[in-house]
Amino acid sequence: DLAQVNVEVSLLTDMLTAAAAEPDLNDSGREETMTLIKELERNCSLFQQRIVELIQQVPESVQEDVIPLLLQSNEEILRVLELSAEFSKHSTPKPPPLAP
Repeated sequence: DLAQVNVEVSLLTDMLTAAAAEPDLNDSGREETMTLIKELERNCSLFQQRIVELIQQVPESVQEDVIPLLLQSNEEILRVLELSAEFSKHSTPKPPPLAP
């Protein structure tokens, strides 16, 4: 369902924005945020794969109506997955403090 795709994309975008705005979040909060981001990434990746499959299966009679919607959703998913990959690349966890 494309509505669910939009919700997942929006949630992942919001989570990335919030996490980038709070780089000094405490360890447990950071871990929870990253866990949720990874779950949303996984869901978006699954939706993206499903959309590609659907594009190939759309009957000719409805292609003009359906294909643009699927392509738009696919582009939105790819955009947010790229943002997430960039965020993950630049968001390295802090090393634990050294014992005295």
